[in-house]
Amino acid sequence: MKAADAQIRPAVVRAAIIIYLLIVTAGLAGTGAHALWSQTGTLASGVTAGTWAPAPVAASSVTCTRANTNNQVDVTLSWAATDASSYTVTAPGATPASLVTGTATAVLRVDRPGLFDTDTYNVTLTPEAAGVKASSTLIRVELYRGLFNSTVTCR
Repeated sequence: MKAADAQIRPAVVRAAIIIYLLIVTAGLAGTGAHALWSQTGTLASGVTAGTWAPAPVAASSVTCTRANTNNQVDVTLSWAATDASSYTVTAPGATPASLVTGTATAVLRVDRPGLFDTDTYNVTLTPEAAGVKASSTLIRVELYRGLFNSTVTCR
């Protein structure tokens, strides 16, 4: 073998490099490389509209005051407002026995207790928003009439 035959010709090297680069770049953009990784799928999303009940009245936020009239007592109930648009106040034995108010306060009229007597009324407060009622909160209103003092408590 001659020494001239053992040498690599520059034209052959140049052609090999060009062919190699063509194969690599064609493979990067070609479908052959893309066929190795394929992902298909659909995404579905849904929204359900609804109405939610407002928060119930916290029993610890209810306060009571009283104002005596002749033979009756006006009891004013106040509570921390919730996200309700109205409140139904139910108090059997009071006047009115049931009322709807748009504020966090209500006035109920009850008979004045006898001397040294305690009268108890169970009052329920039910918040409502968009026609949906929350759970009711039960409040126990106690009226006491003493000789020199009269009290009201809410529990």
